[in-house]
Amino acid sequence: MNNLLFMPFGIPILVADSLADMLYFWKNNFRTPDSLKQIIIAKEKSTISHGSIREVMNIFKKYCENKIKSAHTKQFINTFGKKFRVN
Repeated sequence: MNNLLFMPFGIPILVADSLADMLYFWKNNFRTPDSLKQIIIAKEKSTISHGSIREVMNIFKKYCENKIKSAHTKQFINTFGKKFRVN
């Protein structure tokens, strides 16, 4: 039964799918410079230094020494960001 449905509908579906793929490719690869600027993320300077990385390593060592197996990552990141003025 499926083979009988493929005969009249298979080729038109294949052609329509190929045309849709070509249109998608064209729209995504040949953009105007204005639309490209919308997806570019601007770089921000980081204030992380060698000392701040060392301090983070010390915090992790304290976690290991106290046998803390898990910590709230969100809380740790917020504290770290406030302490070192990182957004």
